[in-house]
Amino acid sequence: MNKFKVNKNNIPNLLTLFRMVLILPLLIIFPIAWALSINTNLSSINIALTSIILVIFVIAMFTDFLDGYLARKWKVVSNFGKLWDPLADKVMTTSVLIFLAWMNIIPFWIVVILVIRDIVVDGARVVMSKNNISIAANLYGKLKTLVLSIAIIFVMIMYLSLGNLFSNNLYVLLFNIPTLIGLALSLISGFIYLKTTFKINKTK
Repeated sequence: MNKFKVNKNNIPNLLTLFRMVLILPLLIIFPIAWALSINTNLSSINIALTSIILVIFVIAMFTDFLDGYLARKWKVVSNFGKLWDPLADKVMTTSVLIFLAWMNIIPFWIVVILVIRDIVVDGARVVMSKNNISIAANLYGKLKTLVLSIAIIFVMIMYLSLGNLFSNNLYVLLFNIPTLIGLALSLISGFIYLKTTFKINKTK
């Protein structure tokens, strides 16, 4: 029984680690898919690779939901999970976003803003952690993760279904309306982190 409890307690964290491991095959597939898109546009191989990226991303997001659900259900929320769960999401989501920007599936400027925001928030989270303040993702941060995940899945499906339309920047922007909503939520959650950090500095 004790052995089961130990294993059960570790499952959410193992799912987080698994999500980090999933980035490795993506790092191999990304440059190949990008090169194929330049030389042969939407070749069958490129479509297959992009589909694999989509499947891996969906699996990663499912494990994100599952580890959070299990941690709350079993009441085994850990400091490891609070820190590494959002970081695992960030690595997975950001890497896919950069790939999609390379492919002109998502506007490059959206990805730049998201990356800068994440760098700033990472600094704020370090300050909060050093001052023993909760670094768990806030409500807007959780909504941002959910909306961006849905947006990425949606825009990839649109690309696989209607790839020729992505040569038109207007269609690219229209297909990325969910991504823009995710960007707005990302900026709001980032502002909340910065506000907390500024309060810490004022009390010193």
